Amino acid sequence: MTSRHYRLVNLFAAAGVVAVMVALSLVHLTPDEGGLVLFGKWSIPELCLVKRTTGRTCPSCGIGRSLVLAAHGLAKQSLQHHTGGMLMLAWLLAQGLWRLVAVLFARRLAKWAAADLFANAGLMLAVFSAVVYLGNW
Repeated sequence: MTSRHYRLVNLFAAAGVVAVMVALSLVHLTPDEGGLVLFGKWSIPELCLVKRTTGRTCPSCGIGRSLVLAAHGLAKQSLQHHTGGMLMLAWLLAQGLWRLVAVLFARRLAKWAAADLFANAGLMLAVFSAVVYLGNW
């Protein structure tokens, strides 16, 4: 992969992380903390297919609320909804910083693009496995 392509890929990845962080800042919890609201007026429906069909929670139930609370700096409430929310936020921030570094130093890092891909895929798998493990069964 050329350094130009590596820079573009990482620029798009960094933009994606920024978009997710902006979206998290625009979403708030309902006063009863049972759901999510966008712009303070539009309710976001329950997205968990397991909960919608069976009525039971799955290991990732509450991760959205936890991530929103973590992004708003409410760590204690975030941990009450799901222990993986803080981990997901840390992963997002680390990805954003790494992508920024990769954009700035693309010439030096482009030769490691394959290793970067496998390392980030492994990290992503580890984070999501930890979220499921820490989930609400």
